[in-house]
Amino acid sequence: MRKNTISFRTKLLNTLKILKDILPHTIIIGSEVPNLIRINKKVDLFVSEDIDVGIPVLKFKIIKSGIKRLLKKYYVSRDEPSILCPKTNELLEINFLGIDKNLDDLDDVYIFRDGLVSFIVFGTLSLIKGKKVSINGMKVILAEPASLLVEKLLTERSHIKGERDIIVAGLLLEVIDIKKEMKHILAMINALNKDKRYLIQDNLSTLILITESRKYDFNTKKMKRLLAGLK
Repeated sequence: MRKNTISFRTKLLNTLKILKDILPHTIIIGSEVPNLIRINKKVDLFVSEDIDVGIPVLKFKIIKSGIKRLLKKYYVSRDEPSILCPKTNELLEINFLGIDKNLDDLDDVYIFRDGLVSFIVFGTLSLIKGKKVSINGMKVILAEPASLLVEKLLTERSHIKGERDIIVAGLLLEVIDIKKEMKHILAMINALNKDKRYLIQDNLSTLILITESRKYDFNTKKMKRLLAGLK
Protein backbone atom coordinates (compact mmCIF):
# COMPACT_ATOMS: atom_id res chain seq x y z
CA MET A 1 0.00 0.00 0.00
CA ARG A 2 1.45 3.36 -1.05
CA LYS A 3 1.99 5.92 1.66
CA ASN A 4 0.17 9.19 1.02
CA THR A 5 2.70 12.04 0.88
CA ILE A 6 1.93 15.74 0.94
CA SER A 7 4.08 18.23 -0.93
CA PHE A 8 5.75 21.09 0.89
CA ARG A 9 3.89 23.56 -1.36
CA THR A 10 0.55 22.10 -0.23
CA LYS A 11 1.59 22.17 3.43
CA LEU A 12 2.57 25.82 3.12
CA LEU A 13 -0.75 26.83 1.55
CA ASN A 14 -2.70 24.73 4.10
CA THR A 15 -0.89 26.52 6.91
CA LEU A 16 -1.62 29.91 5.38
CA LYS A 17 -5.34 29.07 5.32
CA ILE A 18 -5.24 28.07 8.99
CA LEU A 19 -3.60 31.41 9.82
CA LYS A 20 -6.31 33.44 8.07
CA ASP A 21 -7.74 34.94 11.29
CA ILE A 22 -4.44 36.53 12.31
CA LEU A 23 -3.01 37.35 8.86
CA PRO A 24 -4.41 40.92 8.80
CA HIS A 25 -2.40 41.83 11.92
CA THR A 26 0.84 39.86 11.49
CA ILE A 27 3.72 39.71 9.01
CA ILE A 28 5.03 36.57 7.35
CA ILE A 29 8.83 36.63 7.62
CA GLY A 30 11.72 34.23 7.06
CA SER A 31 12.26 31.67 4.29
CA GLU A 32 8.56 31.51 3.45
CA VAL A 33 8.66 35.03 1.97
CA PRO A 34 10.61 34.01 -1.18
CA ASN A 35 8.63 30.76 -1.21
CA LEU A 36 5.27 32.55 -1.21
CA ILE A 37 6.42 35.05 -3.83
CA ARG A 38 7.11 32.06 -6.13
CA ILE A 39 4.36 29.76 -4.85
CA ASN A 40 2.55 29.51 -8.21
CA LYS A 41 5.68 29.31 -10.36
CA LYS A 42 7.24 26.08 -11.55
CA VAL A 43 10.33 26.39 -9.39
CA ASP A 44 11.74 24.41 -6.49
CA LEU A 45 10.92 25.90 -3.10
CA PHE A 46 13.20 26.00 -0.08
CA VAL A 47 11.79 23.22 2.09
CA SER A 48 11.55 24.03 5.79
CA GLU A 49 9.68 22.67 8.78
CA ASP A 50 8.02 25.90 9.86
CA ILE A 51 6.64 29.28 8.92
CA ASP A 52 7.83 32.38 10.78
CA VAL A 53 5.09 34.80 11.81
CA GLY A 54 6.02 38.25 13.09
CA ILE A 55 3.67 39.57 15.76
CA PRO A 56 3.65 43.32 16.45
CA VAL A 57 3.53 43.27 20.27
CA LEU A 58 1.07 46.17 20.38
CA LYS A 59 -1.43 44.07 18.41
CA PHE A 60 -1.14 40.90 20.50
CA LYS A 61 -4.45 41.46 22.31
CA ILE A 62 -6.19 41.75 18.95
CA ILE A 63 -4.86 38.44 17.63
CA LYS A 64 -4.90 36.42 20.86
CA SER A 65 -8.36 34.98 20.14
CA GLY A 66 -7.16 33.97 16.68
CA ILE A 67 -4.18 32.16 18.21
CA LYS A 68 -6.57 30.30 20.52
CA ARG A 69 -8.51 29.08 17.50
CA LEU A 70 -5.26 27.77 16.00
CA LEU A 71 -5.06 25.34 18.92
CA LYS A 72 -7.80 23.25 17.30
CA LYS A 73 -5.15 22.12 14.81
CA TYR A 74 -2.01 22.83 16.86
CA TYR A 75 -0.54 22.52 20.33
CA VAL A 76 2.05 24.71 22.05
CA SER A 77 5.50 23.12 22.20
CA ARG A 78 6.58 22.25 25.74
CA ASP A 79 10.20 23.11 24.99
CA GLU A 80 9.60 26.25 22.91
CA PRO A 81 6.42 28.19 23.85
CA SER A 82 6.87 30.33 20.73
CA ILE A 83 6.27 27.30 18.51
CA LEU A 84 2.93 25.75 17.62
CA CYS A 85 3.26 22.11 16.57
CA PRO A 86 0.71 20.70 14.10
CA LYS A 87 -1.53 17.81 15.05
CA THR A 88 -1.41 16.58 11.45
CA ASN A 89 1.33 16.15 8.85
CA GLU A 90 -0.66 18.37 6.46
CA LEU A 91 0.58 21.55 8.16
CA LEU A 92 3.86 23.29 9.00
CA GLU A 93 4.99 24.34 12.45
CA ILE A 94 4.27 27.98 13.29
CA ASN A 95 7.07 29.97 14.86
CA PHE A 96 6.10 33.28 16.48
CA LEU A 97 8.57 36.18 16.70
CA GLY A 98 7.91 39.59 18.23
CA ILE A 99 8.19 42.98 16.54
CA ASP A 100 8.41 46.11 18.69
CA LYS A 101 8.74 49.36 16.75
CA ASN A 102 9.26 51.27 20.01
CA LEU A 103 12.66 49.73 20.72
CA ASP A 104 15.48 52.27 20.55
CA ASP A 105 18.30 49.80 19.91
CA LEU A 106 18.44 47.13 17.19
CA ASP A 107 20.40 44.93 19.60
CA ASP A 108 17.56 44.90 22.13
CA VAL A 109 16.02 41.47 22.77
CA TYR A 110 13.35 40.49 25.25
CA ILE A 111 10.77 37.77 25.85
CA PHE A 112 7.10 38.62 25.49
CA ARG A 113 5.23 36.40 27.92
CA ASP A 114 1.56 35.49 27.89
CA GLY A 115 -0.39 32.64 29.42
CA LEU A 116 -1.13 31.34 25.92
CA VAL A 117 2.22 31.65 24.13
CA SER A 118 5.54 33.40 24.67
CA PHE A 119 8.01 34.57 22.04
CA ILE A 120 11.27 36.45 21.61
CA VAL A 121 11.18 40.06 20.44
CA PHE A 122 14.22 41.00 18.35
CA GLY A 123 15.13 44.65 17.85
CA THR A 124 16.30 44.01 14.28
CA LEU A 125 12.81 42.85 13.28
CA SER A 126 11.65 46.47 13.66
CA LEU A 127 13.44 47.14 10.35
CA ILE A 128 10.99 44.96 8.46
CA LYS A 129 8.24 46.62 6.46
CA GLY A 130 5.11 44.74 5.46
CA LYS A 131 3.51 44.61 2.05
CA LYS A 132 -0.07 43.46 1.42
CA VAL A 133 -0.35 40.81 -1.27
CA SER A 134 -2.92 38.29 -2.47
CA ILE A 135 -1.91 34.62 -2.52
CA ASN A 136 -4.43 32.14 -3.90
CA GLY A 137 -7.24 34.49 -2.90
CA MET A 138 -5.87 35.08 0.62
CA LYS A 139 -4.88 38.55 1.82
CA VAL A 140 -1.43 38.27 3.37
CA ILE A 141 1.10 40.76 4.73
CA LEU A 142 4.51 39.61 3.54
CA ALA A 143 7.75 41.13 4.71
CA GLU A 144 9.07 43.44 2.02
CA PRO A 145 12.00 41.41 0.59
CA ALA A 146 14.48 44.31 0.64
CA SER A 147 13.89 45.18 4.31
CA LEU A 148 13.88 41.50 5.29
CA LEU A 149 17.19 41.06 3.46
CA VAL A 150 18.80 43.79 5.56
CA GLU A 151 17.43 42.24 8.75
CA LYS A 152 18.79 38.79 7.84
CA LEU A 153 22.21 40.18 6.99
CA LEU A 154 22.39 41.73 10.46
CA THR A 155 22.38 38.36 12.19
CA GLU A 156 25.51 37.42 14.14
CA ARG A 157 26.76 34.08 12.82
CA SER A 158 27.45 32.94 16.37
CA HIS A 159 23.75 33.36 17.07
CA ILE A 160 21.63 30.20 17.14
CA LYS A 161 19.81 31.19 13.94
CA GLY A 162 22.80 32.83 12.27
CA GLU A 163 23.55 30.38 9.44
CA ARG A 164 19.91 29.95 8.53
CA ASP A 165 19.40 33.71 8.31
CA ILE A 166 22.32 34.06 5.91
CA ILE A 167 20.78 31.34 3.72
CA VAL A 168 17.43 33.14 3.77
CA ALA A 169 19.31 36.25 2.61
CA GLY A 170 20.49 34.24 -0.41
CA LEU A 171 16.92 33.13 -1.13
CA LEU A 172 15.68 36.72 -0.90
CA LEU A 173 18.27 37.93 -3.39
CA GLU A 174 16.86 35.38 -5.84
CA VAL A 175 13.50 37.22 -5.87
CA ILE A 176 14.78 40.81 -5.54
CA ASP A 177 15.30 42.93 -8.67
CA ILE A 178 18.67 44.30 -7.58
CA LYS A 179 18.68 47.00 -10.30
CA LYS A 180 15.43 48.48 -9.01
CA GLU A 181 16.04 47.91 -5.33
CA MET A 182 19.75 48.76 -5.02
CA LYS A 183 19.29 52.39 -3.93
CA HIS A 184 16.57 51.40 -1.45
CA ILE A 185 18.70 48.64 0.10
CA LEU A 186 21.81 50.81 0.29
CA ALA A 187 19.82 53.62 1.93
CA MET A 188 18.62 51.26 4.67
CA ILE A 189 22.12 49.91 5.25
CA ASN A 190 23.81 53.31 5.22
CA ALA A 191 21.39 54.50 7.90
CA LEU A 192 22.93 51.95 10.27
CA ASN A 193 26.00 52.50 12.42
CA LYS A 194 29.49 51.49 11.25
CA ASP A 195 29.56 48.18 13.13
CA LYS A 196 26.26 47.08 11.60
CA ARG A 197 27.44 48.00 8.10
CA TYR A 198 30.60 45.95 8.62
CA LEU A 199 28.53 43.01 9.84
CA ILE A 200 26.42 43.13 6.68
CA GLN A 201 29.55 43.21 4.50
CA ASP A 202 30.96 40.24 6.42
CA ASN A 203 27.76 38.22 6.05
CA LEU A 204 27.54 39.01 2.33
CA SER A 205 31.15 37.85 1.88
CA THR A 206 30.33 34.64 3.76
CA LEU A 207 27.27 34.05 1.58
CA ILE A 208 29.40 34.45 -1.56
CA LEU A 209 31.97 31.97 -0.23
CA ILE A 210 29.47 29.27 0.68
CA THR A 211 27.69 29.74 -2.66
CA GLU A 212 30.92 29.48 -4.65
CA SER A 213 31.79 26.32 -2.71
CA ARG A 214 28.61 24.94 -4.34
CA LYS A 215 26.90 24.39 -1.04
CA TYR A 216 23.98 26.47 -2.34
CA ASP A 217 22.88 27.47 -5.82
CA PHE A 218 22.45 31.23 -5.48
CA ASN A 219 23.18 34.12 -7.84
CA THR A 220 26.55 35.50 -6.70
CA LYS A 221 26.40 38.36 -9.24
CA LYS A 222 23.70 40.07 -7.18
CA MET A 223 25.64 39.54 -3.97
CA LYS A 224 28.86 40.95 -5.44
CA ARG A 225 27.04 43.94 -6.89
CA LEU A 226 25.49 44.73 -3.52
CA LEU A 227 28.80 44.20 -1.72
CA ALA A 228 30.57 46.53 -4.17
CA GLY A 229 27.95 49.18 -3.47
CA LEU A 230 28.76 49.05 0.24
CA LYS A 231 32.48 49.69 -0.16
